[in-house]
Amino acid sequence: MELETFRTVRQDRREKLDHLSVERGVRQLLADKVSGNLVGLWLLVPEYLRLGTWDLLSGWAGPSPSDLSARLALQLAHETALGVVHLRTTRTLTQKGFELLNGLPFVASDQSVHDLLQAPTVGDAQELQLALGCLRRARGHFQGRLLALDPHRLPSTSKRQMPR
Repeated sequence: MELETFRTVRQDRREKLDHLSVERGVRQLLADKVSGNLVGLWLLVPEYLRLGTWDLLSGWAGPSPSDLSARLALQLAHETALGVVHLRTTRTLTQKGFELLNGLPFVASDQSVHDLLQAPTVGDAQELQLALGCLRRARGHFQGRLLALDPHRLPSTSKRQMPR
């Protein structure tokens, strides 16, 4: 099985999806040392382990070879955590450690992500958000009794030098 991926700003590539090639690619990128400006996302990994986020994403995305669906779902979650609109279209994340955070040696293309989003229903996505919210409430992350989920990205301003 193969998947279309982004390699550079101008180049797409079809990657093999068998378990061995995905593991080899990730190990090679780790051996080449991770560098980039996305270190903040790596700080989410311990929280994912505490909450059991991987199990929730695996259940939502469904079974696939090498847990590919769950890894693509994790890529979507990380893109959302960055709060940048149309991230994949600008292809700014390739070769900067973002792909390793998702357990992949590549960044999946738009078509691959759209194929992932075809399978689950909106109700499944709402159940996933509810389950994650219940886990976070049980851990004491929310002090109030009412939780409002707003999917809109709010613009933020700062006097600090930071990327757009």
